[in-house]
Amino acid sequence: MLGKPQRTGQCLKLAVSVATYNRQCGLDFFVAKSVERWQGAGADQLIFGMLDNTLPVEIAQESIEIFGRDIVPAFDKDPVHSTTRQREAHLAGGRA
Repeated sequence: MLGKPQRTGQCLKLAVSVATYNRQCGLDFFVAKSVERWQGAGADQLIFGMLDNTLPVEIAQESIEIFGRDIVPAFDKDPVHSTTRQREAHLAGGRA
């Protein structure tokens, strides 16, 4: 049996949002493509948060661990945080 029409519409919107890399959700490939999209727009920081407070904490924790283990290293090659570099440059009287 199919879901309610409203729910089906919500699922379709989510699927389109993920497929166009506007939402970081699903397989690591889709999440990485979304991060690439933001990186291409000039973003150097992303906020990773759970939008659904009904999500079991174990699932939320696992998602954060997977993001940190599988996605972040592919994009963040610098072992020094960008904010550390900015702070050091400011203290030295320069700009980062």
